[in-house]
Amino acid sequence: MSFRASKKPFQDNIENCLRFAFKLLSYRDRSEREMSDKIALKGFSPKVADEVMGYLRNKGLIDDRKLAENLTRSAIDRCLGPRGIREHLLRRGIPDGAMDLPPERDQTFADSAGRLVAKRWASLKGCDAETRKRRIWGLLSRRGFSGDTIHGVLRSLPSVEEETDEPEE
Repeated sequence: MSFRASKKPFQDNIENCLRFAFKLLSYRDRSEREMSDKIALKGFSPKVADEVMGYLRNKGLIDDRKLAENLTRSAIDRCLGPRGIREHLLRRGIPDGAMDLPPERDQTFADSAGRLVAKRWASLKGCDAETRKRRIWGLLSRRGFSGDTIHGVLRSLPSVEEETDEPEE
């Protein structure tokens, strides 16, 4: 005789949908789109989903603006530029209207780009100046920094001559 755990049949009701939503929110904050997609994927009816989404919004548990601010701060700490942050927010389901990104000329982005280059600088020590510039440009561009910010970082880098410790003869 084998024993199987009995699995309750799926019940499309607000209580179960809320329980599911709270479980998802216990892992991390979600955007409205992420939450509604997960609820729909689980099989809850649109009527139940709409009611639960309204409840979550009213209680402040789903707030795209607050989530966008938190994700933006974290993305800047991870050395992403404005374009990289925007793409990250869009992937997380944050609509453009909820994004309040700092202006591209903000010193925060230049500092962030500088921190990223400083972390990677040691791995570029053996490269010639042109290769370094090309690799730094590619790195910063992939992270979403503007051309102006990248040029500023490249201008602030020490030249190859400044780094050599060998005296000239």
